[in-house]
Amino acid sequence: MTVMMISTSVMPLGMLVLGPMADRVRIVWILVATGGLIVIGGLLMLLDRTIRRGEPRVAEATAS
Repeated sequence: MTVMMISTSVMPLGMLVLGPMADRVRIVWILVATGGLIVIGGLLMLLDRTIRRGEPRVAEATAS
């Protein structure tokens, strides 16, 4: 449910930026660039050991 809420709120922001950009740059290049950014983000997440193991992050200091 949270992912759906985030994607619903971010989609208009993406249209706000990418809509006018599509008037100046070919859409094919916009798709290539955004796809590349998604791949880079996925690769960066693979480098994070916590994400690969599937363990939740533990807070460094607990409030007492």
